[in-house]
Amino acid sequence: MRQIVGTTELGRAAAEAYARRKGVSTEVFLAGFGKPLSPRDYGEHVAILLTDPQYESAAAFAMRGETGIQPLDS
Repeated sequence: MRQIVGTTELGRAAAEAYARRKGVSTEVFLAGFGKPLSPRDYGEHVAILLTDPQYESAAAFAMRGETGIQPLDS
């Protein structure tokens, strides 16, 4: 798992479930990802993936608040 966007309804639900499984608070679980990835940042990354030729050949990507977009197959 690269990062969960904890400020969305789906992301928050996922973070809560993972946190329960690990026996930590949701905030502690989300803090483990480093800088939060906001819904706006996520959307901007998706727009870049769709328009920037440098990402044409990769099949999968990770997005994180601290490192941005990372191809997973290179």
